[in-house]
Amino acid sequence: MRISNKLVFIYTLLMLSIVQPNQLMAQTVMPAEKPFSFPLQLEMRVPFNPTTFPSGSKSHLIYELYLTNFSSAPIKLRRIELIDYANKEIKPIITYDTAQLKTMLQPLGETGSDKLTIAGGQAVIVFLEAISGKGKTFPYRIVHRVVTDADSLDGAIISTHGTRLQTFGPPVMGASWTAVDGPGNGEYNHHRRGSIVLLGRAIDSRRYAIDWKKLKDSSSFSGDSRDVRAYFCYGEPVFAVADGRIIKAKDGLPNNIPGHGSAFHSAVPLTFERLSGNTVVIDLGNGQYA
Repeated sequence: MRISNKLVFIYTLLMLSIVQPNQLMAQTVMPAEKPFSFPLQLEMRVPFNPTTFPSGSKSHLIYELYLTNFSSAPIKLRRIELIDYANKEIKPIITYDTAQLKTMLQPLGETGSDKLTIAGGQAVIVFLEAISGKGKTFPYRIVHRVVTDADSLDGAIISTHGTRLQTFGPPVMGASWTAVDGPGNGEYNHHRRGSIVLLGRAIDSRRYAIDWKKLKDSSSFSGDSRDVRAYFCYGEPVFAVADGRIIKAKDGLPNNIPGHGSAFHSAVPLTFERLSGNTVVIDLGNGQYA
């Protein structure tokens, strides 16, 4: 095998630098290197970039932060901070302390009594609702800072979009209607926390869903609660919330037996195609649907 003269010359210089004792003696003794320390083994990801939307004089962001402990040791959460990506050294936009985090965390799989501790190999969902100060908006890019007992980590950079959102009208008409389980961040909101896995991907398609109920004397029905016809909303007309184009319509599925948990009984076996029930999907433009 041939080696170029240039390579031989470089190799000779390297050998000379090794064997000359005078040079070795003249070198300054270097201090011992600091042992390498692995950074916090916590994966941080946001499954989608949320869109800022106004409500009154404030701006809102509603989205999820997934945290997965890739180590075998538990990780104890202390704070989560939202940081302006362009100005990381200034005060966080929002800080969530331990008391707030306890109501925002949903561990996946078996968990102990301490919701703030992510066991080795475990994942948690942090349900975030960020609300700006009065008259303020969110920066275009936000980075998340997770602070633990012994460390901190920045990651999961999101863009907050500037999409113009349409103003919707109500899907029902008349008096005595109430919106239930709307897109707030309540700990027991089954829409907001309705994450499921479809086609190998965790999604939360009910994040902004609302149950519309018609009430009389604070009750939504009269008579047998297992009969759909006993509910005051049954048979009421439903209206499009805005002009758009119908891109999907499904009808013909029989009524289920109302109830929560074990009291609920579907009239037909639930499949992927039947899961959403009788449905109308309207394309409102700009990537927005109802």
